[in-house]
Amino acid sequence: MAEFSERLTLLSSQDEAGLSLDIKDSLALLRKKYPECNIRCYNFVTETEIAVALDLTIKRPNRALAFLKKEPVLTTLNKSDYPFVPPKAYSNRTDFPAENTPHINPVKEGFPYSICLFRGDAADWFAQHTIIDFVERLRTWMEDAAANNLNKPDDDFEYTRVDQDQHVLFFPQQEAIDAIKNHWICNGGQAGVLLTNYLTKDKTPTDPQSRRILWLISMFDESIATALNERILLTKDQIGGLLFFGNEQDVDDRYITKLPHDIESLIKWAAYRHIDIKKHLDSFIASSLNLQQILPVTFAIKRPRKVINHLSELEFISFFIFPSLVDGEIKFLSNSIVESAALYQKNCISLAKYLSGYPESTSYNEIHYIGLGAVGSKVALHFSRSGLIPKTLIDPDYSLPHNNIRNGIINFPGNKKIDKLDEDIKQLFLGNINDAFGIKKLPHSILKVVTDEPGIFDNADQLIVDSTASFGVENFLSKKLKPSAARYARIELADAGEIGFLRIEGANRNPRMDDLMMEVYHLANSELNISKWLIDNKNTRQNYSVLDDIHLGLNCSSDTLIMPDDKVSYHTAAASIGLRAMMATDSPDGILQVSLLPTKESQNNTIRINVKPVAIVKAANQPTWQLRLRATIQERLIEELNKNKPNETGGIFIGRIDKVNKIIYVTNIITAPHDSKKSPYLFTRGTEGLTPAVKAIREKTGEMLEYVGEWHTHPTGSAKLSPTDQHAIAEIRKVLDPINYPTCVTVVNKARLHPYIFTKYE
Repeated sequence: MAEFSERLTLLSSQDEAGLSLDIKDSLALLRKKYPECNIRCYNFVTETEIAVALDLTIKRPNRALAFLKKEPVLTTLNKSDYPFVPPKAYSNRTDFPAENTPHINPVKEGFPYSICLFRGDAADWFAQHTIIDFVERLRTWMEDAAANNLNKPDDDFEYTRVDQDQHVLFFPQQEAIDAIKNHWICNGGQAGVLLTNYLTKDKTPTDPQSRRILWLISMFDESIATALNERILLTKDQIGGLLFFGNEQDVDDRYITKLPHDIESLIKWAAYRHIDIKKHLDSFIASSLNLQQILPVTFAIKRPRKVINHLSELEFISFFIFPSLVDGEIKFLSNSIVESAALYQKNCISLAKYLSGYPESTSYNEIHYIGLGAVGSKVALHFSRSGLIPKTLIDPDYSLPHNNIRNGIINFPGNKKIDKLDEDIKQLFLGNINDAFGIKKLPHSILKVVTDEPGIFDNADQLIVDSTASFGVENFLSKKLKPSAARYARIELADAGEIGFLRIEGANRNPRMDDLMMEVYHLANSELNISKWLIDNKNTRQNYSVLDDIHLGLNCSSDTLIMPDDKVSYHTAAASIGLRAMMATDSPDGILQVSLLPTKESQNNTIRINVKPVAIVKAANQPTWQLRLRATIQERLIEELNKNKPNETGGIFIGRIDKVNKIIYVTNIITAPHDSKKSPYLFTRGTEGLTPAVKAIREKTGEMLEYVGEWHTHPTGSAKLSPTDQHAIAEIRKVLDPINYPTCVTVVNKARLHPYIFTKYE
């Protein structure tokens, strides 16, 4: 048995004395720990390392005849940077069964077989271990290899790890797989070659060490002669290459352990895998297709099962061929240099979804984004990075200098936000820009968009994400969207960025945005953060004589608003997660999600509530008015009827009145006070404890929720107002009419609710 170390120069004791203190300490430790391992030190192939040879005793099954009971191994140590550069492991056998053993790093000729001990970062591991730990890990690896335990039977096939410090190729795997399989279908499974186009260095970056970085952008299943005739590769900013693959039935289960270093060894390397490349290579080099001083060549090797880090059983391995300079002319010769290229998938929709854990089958895959400011731009990019390209971008605004402080895009002032976001998404999928071509850009107001395209939001399978912070937009959409329209979601910040809100309407627009706003107010009864925000808003309204309702949105485009970008990013990330959860489950419920910045007092960072459809009841006497009752309230009223019958009972409604749209929102009820009088034909509501209860609700909600009406039951089933009811209503109106406040009295019977609403001018 030949050992690789026979080719190396043994270090003398004087040579070892000149090594670094860290290396000498490790050598002393190895010799003390393993006196039986015949430890020797050599100069390695690279000038920067020494090689330590050991004969490791391993436990192996009797059937594993390809492995020895004493396996000779090499451990290399970096002369100047050990231990910060970790050791490397090699077999010291020239006949090691590397092709049949996984976790082998391929090397060029002149190097021993390289062993891969770590899936993660070796430097991270070695920073917490010793050289003895390293050798024991190598021993365990050898024992697992002998027992065939390096891979589990159902593991994917081990892929070929190449030197990532050489060159880089960004590669559309799925497109290549489809093209190869199509060739096999059309050509009876025969081997073939595809012509490939790459972006050159003029369009891609290089580094100071001349590492080449190429992007494969197209493939052609054409002969070279046809390509010449049609001139399909001759463009200024592209470079041609070749993609080789064998016969469909040829399955190669041998691991790649050696890499070619010149054209001659590349031809032999390919032939060993039953791929004949010489004819095609000669033809391509002789043609005028390759106009650059580099020739990228890729191989697709069919494996027995799916390959790790690959999309199928086809493993792709790439090389760059560099021409030789002969008498001032560039020529491809048999000894022209060949170097490996690390191959990475290009960004594409399927890869983005896979890396983001985004399910292929999900609801609302088409999204209309309205408002591309600090919130909207970030959300659109979150989903684009998940492989969900926008359906429509809607924003009329230009970027101003201060917008770049918080926006998800960095734009040149004066340019449209919509154009820069579209450009960034296309850059995200560079080389696959067809994935982004479907984006519709509408740099207009929402009024003009709907006027120009009345049916733009009519598809119930689509989603609207509104991040405008404009109540005008919310109000417009709330009135214009049909019940069968696209699902409407709105993202807003409040309380100087301390709180983020995500509201998503339910199926068929029930609950609506206004119903979800009432849910926010109702939540203030139990959530201190929301209560504090509403109270602060109430104080602001009083101090500045502002009488308007509270609306959630903070306009982050202002150059006077003080809010750091990390607050915006925190809430937009939470909103994106909330939207994703809704899309995954496709729940018909409405959703209210509240994201809170963590504080010392509270670590409850996200509140998520599924909001059931509200009950909508038109007034019996004025059908233009309606009650919108929070889910379960109608059931609670019927329960009160049944619990108290044969007597009547009653109480008051808590909620909010929208006189403009003639809506009374009911968020809660208060049942009959203790001093109320109940009988089968009469109910007189008492007052004990009622005033402080309503006052507490008003205070907690910043006066956004209050008394909005009366309710009482008719156990006998009558829906009409009794003379007693009418008298009570007349008394209530004496108080409420002068302040232009509607009087609402609701009769509850076995079947349903019967509201009666009276106003001063109706």
